[in-house]
Amino acid sequence: PITSADLPRISQFGAAIGGLTYRIESFDNAVTVDDASLVNGTLLTLVSPLQSRVDAPLDVVSLDVFGPALLRADVTSSADQTYHGTVIFENDRTLSGATVRFLDTADALVAFGAQNPEGAGPTNLVINGNLDLQATLGAINGLQSLIVNGNSRLGGGLVRAAGDERFNGNVVLGANTELVSFDGGLSGVIRFGGTVDGGFDLAATTTPEGLIAFAGDVGVGSALRDITLST
Repeated sequence: PITSADLPRISQFGAAIGGLTYRIESFDNAVTVDDASLVNGTLLTLVSPLQSRVDAPLDVVSLDVFGPALLRADVTSSADQTYHGTVIFENDRTLSGATVRFLDTADALVAFGAQNPEGAGPTNLVINGNLDLQATLGAINGLQSLIVNGNSRLGGGLVRAAGDERFNGNVVLGANTELVSFDGGLSGVIRFGGTVDGGFDLAATTTPEGLIAFAGDVGVGSALRDITLST
């Protein structure tokens, strides 16, 4: 495996690495970033057929991850983050960037309410920026909650969280979309803070004590096909 111990020290570059295009790739093993100081400020690409692990908080220009990713720390980027393979979130995670893009499925490491022998807990996921979701989120291990502080394009079909799902910007549907808040003890709120558009079906389901709220117009820019709301 490749870890931060295998990376060159900053002094070996002879200058600051801010703005450097930096690719860390393993053809047959895992990649682990556990010392972010060696890559912060770069246009970072991680490539592994097994898993790329982010074990330390990143502050980069951009991030591309090819292959499966395990996010054990938060990621901040001034430009986009694109996760080309499956993503697993360990504990609460905050991803901040211009657009955070998931091209494959994303799930919590630990299902809500499950026990983990290593002490990992459920995931409250915060996206500070726009969300481009092109696969399911929480379909296998649901999140505890999801907050998107930006606009959302929902093209993955299904989003599952035990509690709240709050889309605080405008939402555009890129496929038939089902939003599910499934834990009665959390009384989840599914909230749309801006407009909702897109020529697809929207189904939102929460628990009997939950709430579904629309703060903006629905279907004005592009009419939805069917809307199903259930509490």
